[in-house]
Amino acid sequence: MRYLYLILIFSFTTALSYGQNNPGIWLEVDGSYWQTDNRSSNFNSFTRERSGSLRPMIGYKWNDRWGLGVMGNFLSYREKIDPISGSYAIYSNEPDENGNYPVIAYNEKLEESAISNELKGFGIFLRRYVKLGKKTSLNFNLYGIREKGKNGSIQVYPDYYPCALCLSVIPGPYSVSNPIIETNWKFGIDAAFAYQATSWMAVELRANLMEFRRRVIQDNAPPLLDPGFGGTYYDFFPLMGSTEDFGSAVKRDGIRLGLVFQPFW
Repeated sequence: MRYLYLILIFSFTTALSYGQNNPGIWLEVDGSYWQTDNRSSNFNSFTRERSGSLRPMIGYKWNDRWGLGVMGNFLSYREKIDPISGSYAIYSNEPDENGNYPVIAYNEKLEESAISNELKGFGIFLRRYVKLGKKTSLNFNLYGIREKGKNGSIQVYPDYYPCALCLSVIPGPYSVSNPIIETNWKFGIDAAFAYQATSWMAVELRANLMEFRRRVIQDNAPPLLDPGFGGTYYDFFPLMGSTEDFGSAVKRDGIRLGLVFQPFW
């Protein structure tokens, strides 16, 4: 991701130097944050969903209707997903000749789960301006962006802890995480209502109207001789691979509040 920072810094310095002689250059940053609490299967605990993003943009407006630019995206999220199947070992209450307690059966159960990651992205956009009044306007971005995060995890929240030396279980919540790498390709259109607060700054409310997202999740767990955890095995495999979805991204990204700086206008 160091290339993303280099590109943004280069774009920013280029925009500043070019903008001194060309009034069409503008700078923008928008962001959003939300979170909700969902009761999980654990006693007196919650799985918390959250999403926060920051999106800097540098654009060039070549006439009253059209502009283009580049943008970055820094996104951190945690969302609840479908329950994950867990296979719990049931041990014999009699040791074998070596003093070990052999597994005599497995108990299958679905467990509450969530996915979490921090993504960084870079993209381009084409902007269409629609003037409403003297200080108000709408603008629409047709955009494409690629995001990637290498520090993500799929989290499982069992409601009991398997006991290796007894037939029963020890109550008490705990969590198990499987590291992942996530890559997103996003293409869509967003809309913003803008108010020209001063001659050099505008305030915006922006939302992603329609978006196509291709999401690729790769297993990033280190190789283990025993993939289980305390006699428990979790089926993470169905979540790996690519998925596609199309529709409004407002529920996922929220409404973004932005500031547009026009120091050279």
